[in-house]
Amino acid sequence: METNGIVTLKADMTQPAAESVDFLRRLGNKSGSIPFYAIFPADDPNRPLTLDGLFTSPAPILDALSKAIGTRAAAQ
Repeated sequence: METNGIVTLKADMTQPAAESVDFLRRLGNKSGSIPFYAIFPADDPNRPLTLDGLFTSPAPILDALSKAIGTRAAAQ
């Protein structure tokens, strides 16, 4: 993460947090399902890649990160 300049943010949903719920809804998480991931490509931060649910492998997240980094590398 650090090598590619990726910044992480975690929304703690263990306590009521209206701002977090609102932000997740604006990202497309209408059901409020957790876990929910949003990856914002540096060259197109207004179009995040989103994933939700539990994964049996890290492949979907790594694929989305690779896509986000790839678009950044292509833009440079």
